[in-house]
Amino acid sequence: MSSPVNSAKGRPAFSLVEVAIAMGILAFAIMGLIGLLVIGFSTAKESEGDVRTVLIANRVFNLVKAELYTSAAFQNPPAPWQSSVRDYWFDDRGVEAPNQALSFFQARVTVAPLAQYPINTDDKILKSVSMELSWPSGTTSSVRKVNFTRLIRNAANYN
Repeated sequence: MSSPVNSAKGRPAFSLVEVAIAMGILAFAIMGLIGLLVIGFSTAKESEGDVRTVLIANRVFNLVKAELYTSAAFQNPPAPWQSSVRDYWFDDRGVEAPNQALSFFQARVTVAPLAQYPINTDDKILKSVSMELSWPSGTTSSVRKVNFTRLIRNAANYN
């Protein structure tokens, strides 16, 4: 196919229809790329939240383990653990918040004996630490929740 010739100047040129079709194809491609960017950003934000939940879970489990590390504390938990349920609050960066009003994540931790598990063990050796991590805290709609469970062992029984 030969190039169209502009009769006024005698040079090859594109018609207005060809330019409009090329711009439509280009706009369609750009809209597809923008759509992919939006999906990519939302996936990245969601995975960032997932990583923070795991980091918060590890931090809370380490706090619980540190508080119940001694043999005496493990067998007779200190005051905060006598009710067996405790709440921790974290801001949107995963840093522990001083109260619920400043928090984004809520970690509800339960320490329980292993009577509910079908293994033969003494309550003085192992305890179950369960945590329900929810965010955003303080709202009733669209709350995400993740549950973690870890077994902790009495320090006196480490060999």
